Amino acid sequence: KNKKYKDNDLKKAARIKKNLWHTSESGEKLYLDKEIISNVIAFESKWQAMKDKGREAVLEMAVPGTPLYDEIDDSYETTPGEKLRRLDIGEIRTKGSDTFFVWVRESSLSGGTRERIYKIIAEGDEMLFEGYTEI
Repeated sequence: KNKKYKDNDLKKAARIKKNLWHTSESGEKLYLDKEIISNVIAFESKWQAMKDKGREAVLEMAVPGTPLYDEIDDSYETTPGEKLRRLDIGEIRTKGSDTFFVWVRESSLSGGTRERIYKIIAEGDEMLFEGYTEI
């Protein structure tokens, strides 16, 4: 599908050509696809568990000052604690060497489905969530 997106970086995103992100101090090679997927799973899990376990863990994964950070912070009291039945992670694309987009579909136990494209920024050895686009 050729959709129109408001985010200019998303419009220009391409497939990842160089998958090696960096090598850790211990010599372990860290690959973008694996690290991005594990971060999406962690982020989704922490956001879903926020009502029971607090918002700090998920806020640490978001870029401060962004609408996403504010949404998480503001929704703490109203998050229903809905549990995911399934999390599908689709295509990963990149804009430059530090901005990534990940297509995600969430299915809840109540039968609802939500599709998003997360925007993730690599800062040093961390990946932080800057925002998302609903699709």
